[in-house]
This record gives sequence, C-alpha cells and structure tokens, in this order.
Amino acid sequence: DLSLLYQPHLDKEGQVIALLILELGLTPAEIRQLTSASIDVNFAIMTLQKDGIRRVLKISQELLGFIEGLLIEKQTYLFDNNDKVYSRQWYFNHLKQFLRALGYDRLTAQVLREQYILRQVTSGKSLIEISRNLGLKSPVTLEKYYKK
Repeated sequence: DLSLLYQPHLDKEGQVIALLILELGLTPAEIRQLTSASIDVNFAIMTLQKDGIRRVLKISQELLGFIEGLLIEKQTYLFDNNDKVYSRQWYFNHLKQFLRALGYDRLTAQVLREQYILRQVTSGKSLIEISRNLGLKSPVTLEKYYKK
C-alpha cells in the first residue's frame, strides 16, 4: 500500500520525485532534466525527449496538483537550482529522506519504477505500450512481468 506517498508532506521535492517515478515510471535522470516548458498544466501532459525519441505522458490530476506546487513562474527546471540542474545525488537524497520519513526504507527509485510497471501490467497495458512510456529501446527487459 503506497497511499502514504500521496499524503501531505513537508518534503515536497522528495514527494514529487517519488510520485513521478511511481505514476510515470521516470528515472531520476529523466526527472533531473524536466523543464517547466515540458509540463503543460492545461492539458495535463509532460513531454520528454531523449535520443531523438519524443514521449508524451499523461499526468493524473492528483500528480498535477503536486507538480503545480513546485512550478514557479520563470524557472527553467521543475527542480530549479538558479537555472541549473541539481546533482543526481540531490535527487536520490531527497527521495531517500522522503521515503525514510514515511517508514518506507526498503523503497528505492528502482522499486518505485517496478511498481509503475506492475500497475501498468495489471491495468492491461501491452508490453509495447509500457516500453514506449518508459522510453525503452527494446521491450525485452519487461518480458519478465508478463510471464506467469
């Protein structure tokens, strides 16, 4: 039960990082590159581009509420450090602190991403759909979730 991740929390950054991984399957490296311009709050979508591949992900209304709380006018990145990105370690530290505060010490970015995959499989999404949403070049790594 991961419902605690959605409860109001003082560590807004850690919470949004966790929810972006859980709901959209993003990696900390992808979250690090999120710009304000890549998030369209009116249409509730996020656009990511990597290696020439463009992905458009739908943002749930619940997640959108958390994201909007971080968006400040004229900032470049979702998590903005004076128009620069924070270090990879900054993201892992905030995620770890947030999860520890909830008593979820065993959770990591990798485990949350796996939960995203399992939720997608349970909802009936195909191997190819999930692979595209995750920006994978090949769906081979997801095959284990479809074997019974």
